[in-house]
Amino acid sequence: MMIDTQFGSMARLRSFQRHGSALKQTISTLGNELTTGAMSDKTRHLKGDVSLLASINRSLDLSATHQRIATETLLLLEVQQSTINDIQIRTEDSFAELLGLGSFEDSKSLRVAAKLMQTGLEHVTGRLNTTLAGQFVMSGMEGDSAALPSADALLDAIEAGLPADPTVAELQDHVSQWFAPGGGFDDAAQGYGGAPPRPEPVKLGDGYDVTLDITAEDAAFRETLAAFATGALVSRGYFTDDPGAQRALFGDVTMALAAANQQIIGLSARTGIQEELAAQAKTRASAEESAMKIAQAELLGSDPYATATQLEQSMSQLDMIYNLTARLSRLSLADYLR
Repeated sequence: MMIDTQFGSMARLRSFQRHGSALKQTISTLGNELTTGAMSDKTRHLKGDVSLLASINRSLDLSATHQRIATETLLLLEVQQSTINDIQIRTEDSFAELLGLGSFEDSKSLRVAAKLMQTGLEHVTGRLNTTLAGQFVMSGMEGDSAALPSADALLDAIEAGLPADPTVAELQDHVSQWFAPGGGFDDAAQGYGGAPPRPEPVKLGDGYDVTLDITAEDAAFRETLAAFATGALVSRGYFTDDPGAQRALFGDVTMALAAANQQIIGLSARTGIQEELAAQAKTRASAEESAMKIAQAELLGSDPYATATQLEQSMSQLDMIYNLTARLSRLSLADYLR
C-alpha cells in the first residue's frame, strides 16, 4: 500500500513536469503573440486556408522590389539632373563672360576668352564623367567606363584632323563635323567611351515606365562640347598672328554657347519629367507596401485582450503546478509515516 502511494506520487510528479513544460511553451508563444500582435501558428489561425496570405506576401515582395528600383532610378536621375544643371550654369556663365569682353578688341581679352573656353571644356568633360556608386552616370547602360577622355585628350583627337593652317570657317566646320553623329566623337578610342542608352524603359509598376536614355552622346552635350572646344583650340596657337580671325571665331563661339545653353535647358526639362515619374512610382510602391502590411497584420493579428487572458490563465496554472511539484518532490517515507 505504501509502495503504491509512493508510485502514484511519482507518476503525478512526472505528469506535472510534462504539463509544466507544455505550459512554458504556451506562455512563451502567447507572450510573443502579445508582443508582436501576430499569431504564431499562422496555418492554424487561418484554418488551413493560406491563399490570401500568400497573395498578400507576393504583393509585399513586388512592392518592395518596385520601391527599391524606383529609389535607385530616382537617385540616378537626380545625379544626372545635378550634372546637367551644373553644365548649364557653366555654359550660361561662359556666354555672359564672353559678352562682357565686348568685341575682343585687345590681345588681353582674346587671351581671357581662350582661357575661359579651355577651363570650360575641362569643367564640362569632368562633369560628364560624374560617378555614382562607382558607375559613370552619363555612360549609358553599362556605366563602367568613363564617358569622355580628358579635355586635353579630346582636343588632341580633334586637332589631329585639322589642316596645318586652317581658316576660321575650316576650323569651325571640322569641329562641328567631329562632334556630329558618325564623326570622331563616336569613336570610343578618342571620344565617347560609354555604352548606348538603355533600350527599354525601366518598369516601376502600375504603369510607371521611366526612360533612362541620357548619355554624354546627347545632342545638347555635343553642341556644348563643340562650342567650348572651338574656342579652346585658340589656346593651342591657332590664329595667333590674326586677331581679326580670333575675334570672328569668339563671336561665333558666343552665339554657339547661347544655342547650346537652350539645348541643355531642354535636356534638363526632359530629365525632370522622368524624375517626377520615378518619384511618383516610389511613393506609390511605398503606399502599396504599407497597405499590404496593414492587410497582413489584420489577417494574422491576434486579439490582445484574449491573448492576455490566456497568458494570465496559463501563468496561474504553471504557478499551481510548481507548488504541487514542490510538495510532491519533498514527499519521503518518513513524511508519509507521520
